[in-house]
Amino acid sequence: MIYIVHGENTAKSRAQISNQQKKLNTSSSIEFNLEDISTQELGTHLKSNSLFGDISFVVLNITNAKGTEEHLEILKTKSETTIVIIYSEKNIPKTSVFMKNAEDLGAKVIENTKEHPENIFKFIDTLYYKNRIETYKEYEKLIKSETDNFYLFTMILYGLRSLAKGLYKSPKFEAGTSYTKSKVTAQLKGFSEIGIKNLYENFYNIEKKMKIGKIQPEMAIFMGIENVLNSK
Repeated sequence: MIYIVHGENTAKSRAQISNQQKKLNTSSSIEFNLEDISTQELGTHLKSNSLFGDISFVVLNITNAKGTEEHLEILKTKSETTIVIIYSEKNIPKTSVFMKNAEDLGAKVIENTKEHPENIFKFIDTLYYKNRIETYKEYEKLIKSETDNFYLFTMILYGLRSLAKGLYKSPKFEAGTSYTKSKVTAQLKGFSEIGIKNLYENFYNIEKKMKIGKIQPEMAIFMGIENVLNSK
């Protein structure tokens, strides 16, 4: 089977790829960037079977490279036990050789557009103002609108990065609007420098556990919220 997974909502795309691998229960997984591998090498990987007899799972990242007719022909020769994910962090144009020939390849196309629900920013703002009641009210709205949890976690990290830029007066922060700068400056009153550094470390560990399946995404969001609210 071949899947074409593309779009700017990379968190959702990565979650789908991870879930598909778990569903197939295969440990034989490898990812390549199209620009870093020759067509001959690609063909070898697509045709070879796993040493353990399970399904081979190949992710071909085409974000920074265009496919050719040669790549198309190689995909047609893949082993029956090989699953191929053609992945892009951007929208793949319909003129792409992969999109034009998706039907011929028997590929399933999945497009994940960027989600921008209006209240996501209100959720992030109330969270970093440490307003517990309003934070959970906004979070409940996001749950009801079925906002992707991986995207939510990404936005929580976005809020933390904004604080760090304000703390260290980065050029990007200084070039921002007066509204953004005043908001971040106000939020920073609730955090110490060591508190922000600890949040980065905690979020790294939470995200790692979420991505390898040690904790569910819902729990990762709850842990992220509580880490922020209880930070000093």
